[in-house]
Amino acid sequence: MGDEAKKQLWLAGPMICVSVFQYSLQMISLIFVGHLDELFLAAAALATSFVSVTGFSVMMGLSSVLDTFCGQSYGAQQYEMVGIHTQSHVGNRYLNIFYEGADSFLFDIFKYEVR
Repeated sequence: MGDEAKKQLWLAGPMICVSVFQYSLQMISLIFVGHLDELFLAAAALATSFVSVTGFSVMMGLSSVLDTFCGQSYGAQQYEMVGIHTQSHVGNRYLNIFYEGADSFLFDIFKYEVR
């Protein structure tokens, strides 16, 4: 393997692992729900797809943007901008925590009795 390919794999390796583990967590949840009922499986698959598109993809995109912005700001020796970008990203993470906590709130509102 070429030297450049090794460097790229070294840099991209953690992101690949995160993506694989994140996807496998959702798949394992669907496998367990699939043992309950077809209706539950359909609902869980739809919910998983919705959360992936609206939540996880957005947060991965924001993390990638933060990496780019901080790297450019640091390279241009604008260190105060590194702090500003980081603080804005931390604010977005608080919104993500609220988003992840919304599922228990919704389950309390729409109670579904298991047969």
